Amino acid sequence: MVTSSEPGRHGDEDFELVSELARRVSLALDLVGLHRGAQDSLAQLQAVIAQLPLGVAISDADHRIVLRNDELERVWGAPIVVGHDHRASDVDTSGWPLERAIETGEVTIGERHQIERDAETRTLEISAAPVRDAGGAIVSAVAILADVTRRSRAEENLRFLAKANELLVASLDWERTLAAIADLAVPALAGYLVIDLLDEDDELHWVVAVHADPEKTELVRELRGQYPPTVSTHPIQVALRTGEPQLLPDLQAQAEA
Repeated sequence: MVTSSEPGRHGDEDFELVSELARRVSLALDLVGLHRGAQDSLAQLQAVIAQLPLGVAISDADHRIVLRNDELERVWGAPIVVGHDHRASDVDTSGWPLERAIETGEVTIGERHQIERDAETRTLEISAAPVRDAGGAIVSAVAILADVTRRSRAEENLRFLAKANELLVASLDWERTLAAIADLAVPALAGYLVIDLLDEDDELHWVVAVHADPEKTELVRELRGQYPPTVSTHPIQVALRTGEPQLLPDLQAQAEA
């Protein structure tokens, strides 16, 4: 309501001015209400994604991160700054799901990518989808990341064992079978591999020796021939005596000890 202390002073033009002022005030109040509603919705969204056991990133149409949760940084293994372009990363993510969702509108479910973090290869499973406005234009995109490194390794181990089983029953020629298993294990599980067998006199002889670098395979064979594992403390001798597998996490430290 607008009042005046001078009755009869204001004409139709003043009435129109006051009406326009009232309309604008009403519009401003509506905008405030919408803003508060948006703020409430944003707070609710932040609270929800903060509880998720998955990394969540929301980007605008210009590829800037507008919202993320803490789990995203843990999964990614590096800081992710809100307001920064998600493509400006230490990892080349060209053509990854979030970029495709923004650029082409593609929906991606469970696509796997690998990144290097702290001398370790992480396997990430990424899903992404675009967010469109009422007119169908892409205004943002959402990506969900999960660290599936352990699951990926377990799957690889199962595939390795399945293939090894196939090789073990594929031939009665044990030398050929052991050579095939060695080729399967290197470099999937090791940089090089030596298989030793005991003969009838309990003498140890290597029967297979391979290296991930074929040029070094002959060197491995020569070294094994010159320096057989005859010392009682050698892991192979310990394994033969105890029947238990031996694991040396750090060969260099073991050698220096």
